[in-house]
Amino acid sequence: MTDVAATRDGDALVLKISGTPDQLRLEAYFGADGTDGNQVEEIRFTDSPSTVWTTTEMRTKVLLSTTGDDVLTGYAAADTLDGGDGNDNLSGRDGNDTLNGGNDNDTLSGETGDDLLNGGAGNDTLFGGEGDDSLNGDAGNDGLTGGAGNDTFNGGNGADYLSGETGNDTYLFGRGDGVDSVYDYDLTEGNVDAIVFKAGVAATDVAATRDGEALVLKISGTPDQLRLEGYFGADGTDGYQVEEIRFTDATSTVWTVADLKTKVLASTLGDDILTGYATTDTLDGGEGNDTLYGRDGNDTLNGGNDNDTLSGDSGNDVLNGGAGNDTLYGGEDDDSLYGGAGNDGLYGGAGNDTFNGGAGADSLLGEAGNDTYLFGRGDGVDSVYDYDLTEGNLDVIVFKAGVAATDVAVARDGDALVLKINGTLDQLRVEGYFGADATNGNQVEEIRFTDATSTVWTVADMKSQVLISTEGDDTIQGYAGDDMLSGGMGNDILSGGMGNDTYLLARGNGSDTISESDVTAGNSDVALFDAGIAADQLWFTQSGNNLDVSIIGTGDKFSIQNWYADSQYHVEQFKTSDGKTLLDSQVQNLVDAMAAFSPPAAGQTTLAANYATTLNPVIAANWQ
Repeated sequence: MTDVAATRDGDALVLKISGTPDQLRLEAYFGADGTDGNQVEEIRFTDSPSTVWTTTEMRTKVLLSTTGDDVLTGYAAADTLDGGDGNDNLSGRDGNDTLNGGNDNDTLSGETGDDLLNGGAGNDTLFGGEGDDSLNGDAGNDGLTGGAGNDTFNGGNGADYLSGETGNDTYLFGRGDGVDSVYDYDLTEGNVDAIVFKAGVAATDVAATRDGEALVLKISGTPDQLRLEGYFGADGTDGYQVEEIRFTDATSTVWTVADLKTKVLASTLGDDILTGYATTDTLDGGEGNDTLYGRDGNDTLNGGNDNDTLSGDSGNDVLNGGAGNDTLYGGEDDDSLYGGAGNDGLYGGAGNDTFNGGAGADSLLGEAGNDTYLFGRGDGVDSVYDYDLTEGNLDVIVFKAGVAATDVAVARDGDALVLKINGTLDQLRVEGYFGADATNGNQVEEIRFTDATSTVWTVADMKSQVLISTEGDDTIQGYAGDDMLSGGMGNDILSGGMGNDTYLLARGNGSDTISESDVTAGNSDVALFDAGIAADQLWFTQSGNNLDVSIIGTGDKFSIQNWYADSQYHVEQFKTSDGKTLLDSQVQNLVDAMAAFSPPAAGQTTLAANYATTLNPVIAANWQ
């Protein structure tokens, strides 16, 4: 009889002769738990006639575990099944059963009845089934599923999965329990599911935060945390919430869903992630690098100190970055974005948004809608990117109080419009403003002044103003048409672009550079010299790839970049105010003739006699 092992397979009794492949299956032996009359009543042994195994003994033998992987199935009565070693599969069936998995990775199924399931060591899977069950995962990463009934879950140490269904379920959690996740799938109105923190965990020990749709309950000073997945679905109203959080050491303390919705909006000294609801919320980040999401509703988001990220989402939101380098996203609707101190990025999104970068180097990006960009003294160097091609929309720059129109200098830098507050380091750059000669739709349509509401600068005004020189070193860039460019005083850079452009040089204008690259056939650009400058007062020299045309005796000159690199860099004509013209094809004649002489000294405004003897015939022959 010691050679025979008895096991159960479904409703069959299996008798195996150890050490051989031989086995005898008694089909349907356990029908009606071995009481339906289809049983072989006795099992005997030729070598041991006194040994007889009865049906009752078989029912007991098949519940005994081995050191291997056992499959143990209970009866309609209250059974106790012990898996012991091995990856065991225990099924309690009917009755109030106790299932002990033991070591290794076990699967326990209580089925009907009020069952007690103990996973033991290993990564176990526990199914309570019907009835009021108690599921203890113990050590290991366990999966506990309650089923119907008022179940109690205790994951124990490890990363456990706790899933409740219908019934008033209780989830136990405490110090040393690791990182557990609760999935509470009970929509039954009136049911009360509860998290109960074990002894030694006070309410003040638990921090409540939100991670996406999950509620996270962390025991301070430990790595232990309990995640309630889907808790904030539909803003915590979809019925998948654990209704109460309780504490063994303070039975009068109960946190409700409403309490938790408030708690997860509270900031800490660290890096917080705060997410609002569909209503009107106020979120304060405080200290730390915080991330605030307003979601629906007209929300107020205050970043506080450090480097924060604020997202208003839908609704008419107010976003205050505070100190630090913050990133603000307005989202849909009409938002107000205030960067505060620091180098901030403000993104308006759709809607009529208001941008105020504050101190620092800020980036202000508007999209669809009638946007307003505020700028004033002390605001540093800000950049506006206005990406709104909607016809009829009106975007506006408004200079704050204390900035008059006469305080603002207008310049162009590449395709950017630059608005500088005189006497300060403050300037506002409108990037891409002159794209397609300021006709591509990315323009801020108006510039206004708080202290002079009747003063409005349009795009046409800006296009004109940036062609006006100052006493300093200007960079003046023309448009696709026929432009007149004059640098005035200072060492200026003049670029006409497409069209038949005219570059003007007068006495006292300094050293100006012409950057010409118009390849359009038939276009004719002109370098025009002001009244009082005669042809015999102009000195032509080659300087590297550049052509320099100087007014003798002065520091005034035109330097035409890359003249000797290619003809596309030429101005086609040089003209004096008395009507004389020199063609670009004749310029080299003058350069070659004058190369034999040193330029006249400063203050000498006419050619010396020996210069004139040689040069005047060449000048007369080429200037017509």
